[in-house]
Amino acid sequence: MLKIGVTGGIGCGKTEVSKLLRSSGIPIIPADLIARKLINIDPWIRRKLTRAFGKNIYRPDGVLDRKMVSDIIFADSAAREKINAIVHPRVISVEHKILDKLARSGKFSAAGVEAALIYEAGSDRFFDVMLVVAASPATVLNRLKKRDGFNPDQMQQRIAAQMELDEKIRRADYVIDNSGNLDELTTKVRKFVEWLHQQFSLNINDSKRI
Repeated sequence: MLKIGVTGGIGCGKTEVSKLLRSSGIPIIPADLIARKLINIDPWIRRKLTRAFGKNIYRPDGVLDRKMVSDIIFADSAAREKINAIVHPRVISVEHKILDKLARSGKFSAAGVEAALIYEAGSDRFFDVMLVVAASPATVLNRLKKRDGFNPDQMQQRIAAQMELDEKIRRADYVIDNSGNLDELTTKVRKFVEWLHQQFSLNINDSKRI
């Protein structure tokens, strides 16, 4: 089974691309959702985060205080690296288990993982194809303002916390520019799926073609 890594810069539209890939018959695992779940239920992660940042990092209901963590990681690169070192290995392990299960099922010729920090975590080596979703700087800033209500400083903090988009593009096997509308994106994702067919002779379910 071909393994695809879906990544890109913040605000570029990785999640939308992943939705379109799923509709084409390619399962895409959302690493962010796995991380959110593990952070709240994995005893080892909870213990490590509490020791590193104090008990207040979890709210009284036992759920991670995401705003507090966001404020920490985007203001302090050392703290961000510490959190990533705690969480990433566990998330990657779960991703592999799911991918292995999909492969053993024999139902899919391709599957993937959507994650913002694939290159930063060094996990791109686990994938056969790296797909990078990109967008123009103006598009990204506009999306972050509309979606999250970030001010300019917050936007720049979050952009700076990731590897430069140009470097991700340089390392990619395939790039989708998502600076346009949904119809344009749908066409580009369809072309990517066709490229997968041509390059790897995949047998993706035609009934699910987007």
